[in-house]
Amino acid sequence: MKLRPGSYAGMPGFHLQAVPRISSRTSFPNQETTPINKTLKAGIRLAAVLLVCLAVSFSAAGCRTGRGVSQPALETDPDFRPEKFARFLVERPLLPFQADGSMQFNYRDQRESGELVLHASAAGSYRIRLLARLTGSLLLELRFDPQRIQVWDFINETILDTENTPPHRISLFGLDLTPAEFQVLFTGRVVGRDFGSILDQAAPPPTAAGEEPQRKIEFRRGSIRHSFLLGQHGYPEQWEKFMDDELQFRVDYRRYFSHESERGTLMLPRTVRVYRRDEQQAVFLIGIRNLNPGSTPRVSLGDTPAGAEDFQPVTLAAP
Repeated sequence: MKLRPGSYAGMPGFHLQAVPRISSRTSFPNQETTPINKTLKAGIRLAAVLLVCLAVSFSAAGCRTGRGVSQPALETDPDFRPEKFARFLVERPLLPFQADGSMQFNYRDQRESGELVLHASAAGSYRIRLLARLTGSLLLELRFDPQRIQVWDFINETILDTENTPPHRISLFGLDLTPAEFQVLFTGRVVGRDFGSILDQAAPPPTAAGEEPQRKIEFRRGSIRHSFLLGQHGYPEQWEKFMDDELQFRVDYRRYFSHESERGTLMLPRTVRVYRRDEQQAVFLIGIRNLNPGSTPRVSLGDTPAGAEDFQPVTLAAP
């Protein structure tokens, strides 16, 4: 027997093709039927059996690894329980915290980049200072909470103070990112009550032998749906936000790092990229060097930064 590509006994990729059998009456030129020939014929039969076993083993391995075999669609995993991912699903946000690193983002259609210093208060107010990489001078200071957004522009010496609404967020940054969603960028953790009810829990098939499958969990609140793909460590590797089933943005978590804190060892995102809809260029690039939960300086939208007392107010055009 020999194998050739095709289908055999439900095994994709192989079937058996018959070849002439060597019978006990078959003679070879200038040879007689001897014990040696009998041994040769037995060896050929054994080789055929081994080839069939090898085909079965290869087909089964292909089903596990997904190599060369079409995989089924994403199916709900009955063994998945949210408590397995308690590090990702938390009862309260990882606030307050301080972080530093680097950041690139769009502000009013201009690309801004520099060193990042972030303070997040326990009440959910944020202050971002963007510093020039070479000189360390302050370029922009962003402050926001669930109600308001302030942008102090130290280059043009202006202050913009407006309501924190989806049209204003899109007009300013090209992206509708709420304060609760902003926290997820930096911590890789979701407070369930902020994102709605759990819609789906699923496990795609593994992509390589021995790898644990990724886990998918989705939340829905009204017309907004969030879809998270979790890695083996239980934290997001990808996050997509939909509105009326239309993709709004995609977040790729490229790397994580461990941090020792009062709360124990924390896994935190190191590199985060945010893409708008299906665009290939990221609108947010975040590199986090350090993130320290705990006490942080007070964040207030009522204070004027030092050196900004004479800044001129500007308004945001109606969307």
